[in-house]
Amino acid sequence: MRKLFLLLGVLLSIPIQLSAAKEDVPLTIAKKGQGNKLTTVKRSPMHVSVEVIYDTASHTIEVSSEEAVDAQVYVRTEEGDVLGYSNCLNATLNIPSDYLGLLTVSIEGNEWIAEGEIEIRY
Repeated sequence: MRKLFLLLGVLLSIPIQLSAAKEDVPLTIAKKGQGNKLTTVKRSPMHVSVEVIYDTASHTIEVSSEEAVDAQVYVRTEEGDVLGYSNCLNATLNIPSDYLGLLTVSIEGNEWIAEGEIEIRY
């Protein structure tokens, strides 16, 4: 009976450890104004169905959307250097395994910009 409980405990802990390798990146969405300036609207928040997930095990950023959205994806360092780029929304971007620091993921649509930050650490 002890072996059964021990085996059950081990099997239940495996999915928890595997899911910790991926983390969801929260996005802030703003509407573009005239001249590509960001505007802050005090009305209802804008909703764009885009998901950004950072996989710590493979050092990749997965950007996906179930809707057909025309957008470009940029990954920038703290200094503003472009570390990754994709001209389509459903993309997987590789991050160098030796990179440490803060990354900004910018997703630019025709009328909106979404941004999120990822802290890369060991």
